[in-house]
Amino acid sequence: MKETTTVWNVWKSGDRKKRLLLGAVLLLVLAASAFRVYLAWRAPYVFQTIAEHDDALQVKQAYNLLQSRWLGSYDQRTLSKGISFPVFLAVLNRLHIPYGMGLGFFMVLASACVMASLRPVFGNLWPRLCGYAALLYNPLGFSTHLALRIYRSSLTPWACLLVLAVFTGIFLRRREPLRYLVFWSLLGVVSLPFFWYLREDSVWLAPYVLLASLITTLIWIFGVKRRGVSLLLSILSLLLPFGSLYGVKKVQEAENLKCYQIAAVNDRSETNFAVVMNLLHHIDDGTGRMDRVREQDQEWVSREAMQQAVSVSPALQEIREEIQDYWNAWAGDNGRIEGDTASWMLRDAVYAGGYYKDGATADAWYGTVAEELEKAFREGTLKERKAVYLSSQAKGFQAKAFIESIPLMFQTFQEDAAWTWCTEEENVSQGTIEQLQLWEGVLRTYTVIPDSVLQNIKENPEQTEYGLQREALNGLIAQRQKRVAVLANGIAGVWKVLSVPLMILAILGYLCTIAGMIRDKKRDPEKRWFSLWLVMTGVLLSAWLDIYMVCLFSRWLVGAFAGIFSR
Repeated sequence: MKETTTVWNVWKSGDRKKRLLLGAVLLLVLAASAFRVYLAWRAPYVFQTIAEHDDALQVKQAYNLLQSRWLGSYDQRTLSKGISFPVFLAVLNRLHIPYGMGLGFFMVLASACVMASLRPVFGNLWPRLCGYAALLYNPLGFSTHLALRIYRSSLTPWACLLVLAVFTGIFLRRREPLRYLVFWSLLGVVSLPFFWYLREDSVWLAPYVLLASLITTLIWIFGVKRRGVSLLLSILSLLLPFGSLYGVKKVQEAENLKCYQIAAVNDRSETNFAVVMNLLHHIDDGTGRMDRVREQDQEWVSREAMQQAVSVSPALQEIREEIQDYWNAWAGDNGRIEGDTASWMLRDAVYAGGYYKDGATADAWYGTVAEELEKAFREGTLKERKAVYLSSQAKGFQAKAFIESIPLMFQTFQEDAAWTWCTEEENVSQGTIEQLQLWEGVLRTYTVIPDSVLQNIKENPEQTEYGLQREALNGLIAQRQKRVAVLANGIAGVWKVLSVPLMILAILGYLCTIAGMIRDKKRDPEKRWFSLWLVMTGVLLSAWLDIYMVCLFSRWLVGAFAGIFSR
């Protein structure tokens, strides 16, 4: 754990050979970084313009941000997703950076910050450079399901790493002068709200962030014993990211109130829509299906429960036909709606009923429905299903669901550790030529246009020349994507071969950390071994918590784990 090799130490040593070696290594790292950016820039991204509730929604919102129209006109989807990904797309567009290149730069930034944050416990430069390369070429960045969609899932792992780097960096520098905390605090000002509003379920990382902040503060007060202005400024460095998170929330609320007449960041937890969904999840439909583990995994709101809700709510009765139509549209062959899809069904039905004129109108209508359902529960007209509810936007869980999610958690971890679903595939985008051109403009990236669309263009006398140009461009893009996919899959393939040895090394490394902590208990005044163990344990527990909660909430997607982790 002793600091032996840093860039500055090597340079000031005056040893010409060491300097030359350092320069060669740094050039190699720079080349590896540039190559990773290139692989991200030229990756075979797919434009899913028909994914109106996911990919297309976020690109559309980015386009509206670029047009100074906030998130666009208000409808049933406007407040259903976090704002970070559209903002990311808009910023890249304004900087004239293609989407893939910007994603590559983001990967480089996150990987570099993680390894820089660990300098106090990994003073030796060489392990940190190896760790940087390992993070940068992580197979997650080569997954069709995760990284190649124009969707927030491509940013989630790297945004998470940035937040971990911030609070780890501050914790590990708790004994250092205040000036060493400034960079990490300012990085947290940007990265924490960015990660938090990338998705609606970012709360799983809160235990690590809050505990790291609390432990650091307690050490400052009782361990390092900082006093006066030094203590206040140190605590302020920890509080700034949280203040930024609160400030971003208030800005979004103010803008949504101005544009949509509702002061809420999203409708999944902050509006009467969330209350209505919570009440629907509580309805005992009388079939007994929801108490059988496999059935409740699939259905969060059954048709029978929805019919009961309509029967006791005059407001829902006003859109009875719309609910029936959209239920049939969203349901599978068995007539059931699986998972959280019921919330999208309700949104679409209410929109068709004309209640999404603005946020205030929609929220008032959902408020009426909530009052009617709550009254029905009080009077016994609706029977409440007995279960454990962890979120207003999810079903209630029986005890067996918690138990049966444990082996699924280990299964998922095994598949993740082996990178089984991390491959790049050549893709052809979907949509009309107008949709694809809009996406190309927002992303500053060309895509492979479907043959059917190209044929329609060439058959139009006014666009024949353009169609021929795009056909030639298609060929060039497809060839380039094939080359990049081969390289990416080769790198991912190496990782898959090494997955078992690397896992063994990781376990041995963790055990060695424990041994070092015990051995140097009295000889380690800086508590570096303990700090490293604490960071590793916190990250491991956070990862296991995330995997477990994903398995618990997404059991209805069992059998398609790549699908789960691309959500």
